[in-house]
Amino acid sequence: MFTKIEQQQRTLKVANLLQKQNISAVIICSNVNLLYVFGEIFNGYGIITATGKNILLTKSEIKNAVYFNKPKEIIEIARENGLEIDNTICFDDEFMTASDYLFLSSCFKDYIISTNTKIFRLARMIKTDFEVEQILFSAKTNDRVYKEIPNFYKKHMTDIELQVAIESYSRSLGHLGIFRTFGGKMECFMGSLLAGDNASSPSPFDFALGGKGSSVSLPIGASGNEILPNQTIMVDLSGNVNGYLSDMSRTFYIGTLPNIAYKAYEVSEEIHHKCCELMEKKAPCSELWNVSLEIAEKNNLTKYFMGNKKQAKFVGHGLGLEINELPVLTAKDTTLLQNGMVIALEPKFAIPGVGAIGNEDTYLICKSGYIRLTAASRELIKLD
Repeated sequence: MFTKIEQQQRTLKVANLLQKQNISAVIICSNVNLLYVFGEIFNGYGIITATGKNILLTKSEIKNAVYFNKPKEIIEIARENGLEIDNTICFDDEFMTASDYLFLSSCFKDYIISTNTKIFRLARMIKTDFEVEQILFSAKTNDRVYKEIPNFYKKHMTDIELQVAIESYSRSLGHLGIFRTFGGKMECFMGSLLAGDNASSPSPFDFALGGKGSSVSLPIGASGNEILPNQTIMVDLSGNVNGYLSDMSRTFYIGTLPNIAYKAYEVSEEIHHKCCELMEKKAPCSELWNVSLEIAEKNNLTKYFMGNKKQAKFVGHGLGLEINELPVLTAKDTTLLQNGMVIALEPKFAIPGVGAIGNEDTYLICKSGYIRLTAASRELIKLD
């Protein structure tokens, strides 16, 4: 739980966005946005007004919350508690199911309901100092996990056995075991581990790389196959000890890799370096994608960049309470990088017969340019 000052800071960010869209109030329905505004997850609703006031309404006896019986009552209860709300409202509809949206809309037939406002996606894009501290704490814990990975590997291990060992240690350090994503079609556990050619297996999910998984019910990541010599193992594990996520990938290998693997690693580092220069300049997000693609093309690695059988069309993304927040480092996102943004940069290659190669780090955009929050070594590490 955070301070009242922190809560008010977040509330005012939302209120300013409501004012710009001429909306008097937003009704908060999703767990993640209740967590963002009130510091906990409740069975109930939150309301923020364009005047910068908030209220939490629940069906339980909770401190600083107001009781309600039926959802259709919540606006009148909010008004009775001093909140100014006219007939123009919105929901955090990007985070709602269609059935929840239709039900809540039916409760407020006399109101004008604005849709697709992106209020919370935009508000959460710029982190407060408190949020940055939480992400950094998760990142430091994740650094500890990655330093131990060479000690977990055993000869003839399967990729799942290695992933379980890594996840077990991460859980022992406080990882919550959840990997929140935006959008109903993105599912994962704590991250993924891709060994050898499994990195080329396409996934239906919009992650940077896929992996067929160990079951068709969760087609992402490790597949249960033995980790073989002369191939890479990419570990892409989130840090999450407090609800705020860090994101980091590192590449390990067994035996001897072909020259193209080392070249791909060097090109990934070149992309990191060039994108960091653009971060310092507060460049548009699209420019980071364009430069990354140009560097891959210059080195004749385009067909392996961000996958091969299926190629992701982004090289990074915002993160915070969810792993895939705004902005997105893609050709279509012209948002200028701003102080307070936290982004994961992940230039990766998937080379047939070898596996995934590249690094991912979490960066804070700040007045001095940027700060790398995930500090584990970026060297290629041999496990045998």
